[in-house]
Amino acid sequence: QTVGWPTFLPTAEQTVFAGKVHQLKQKEMQQMLQQGLLPLRDGILQVMTEAHATGASIIVIAGTASEPDDDVAGCLLKQLPADVAAAVRVYASPAHSRPDEGSEADDAAAAAGEAGAQGQLEHSSSGDSLESSMAAAATRMKQQGAQQFVQRMATALEGKQAGVQVGLDMSLLQAGGAKPAASAAWLAAVAATLGVPAASCVAVGSSSSLINAAAAAGIAAVAVPRKMAYAASYPAAAAKFESFGPGYATWQKLCGVWRQQQQQKLRRP
Repeated sequence: QTVGWPTFLPTAEQTVFAGKVHQLKQKEMQQMLQQGLLPLRDGILQVMTEAHATGASIIVIAGTASEPDDDVAGCLLKQLPADVAAAVRVYASPAHSRPDEGSEADDAAAAAGEAGAQGQLEHSSSGDSLESSMAAAATRMKQQGAQQFVQRMATALEGKQAGVQVGLDMSLLQAGGAKPAASAAWLAAVAATLGVPAASCVAVGSSSSLINAAAAAGIAAVAVPRKMAYAASYPAAAAKFESFGPGYATWQKLCGVWRQQQQQKLRRP
């Protein structure tokens, strides 16, 4: 089927329609988070618990395109055992970049939550225009949310932190053009906050941008595609699993991937 803007409706209504749809999506997302309806991927709780038990440090990289108040990472932490949640560090990705598989997701350096299913649509030229309108509406919502967030932060700091100013470079949220994703240098810097070299880390994610950056940083990169995207290709990944848990990606197997990569490095001239 061809998906696009109905030919019997004026194209001038696309922007208004896109804005309303995005508001509804934001509202639904907020309700899901408040009610704890954003589930963990099958098997990921066991992986994180076992990793924590061995003394490994766990970092979650939040890469959603949500506004600042969308506490996706918080929803994830609430579903973890208290001792594991307290040990997890959360970092926000430099910017969200659309995964190759075609939907938003959170990538994690050691684990990730899963927000739902995804599909592929065949677009006509009018569909491309509608997609642009949706993207523009999403950008405006993010800008508004970011501005409100900065205002609340400024109010909270007023009188408490003299000389501290809170501002926002709106150019970082402009629509159009390539958006910077997590880079190799950024991931290496994140690893440095743990006091370990990047080569001592394992990165697990579903987007090719994170996998490519991790591999470039010397991190053992493991791809775990989201549901309905198992056919996605990850040339830079050291390994690929369909899911987490027994028979798929376990903490022991992730450690095995890391050891295998270290051995390969030693054999290189």
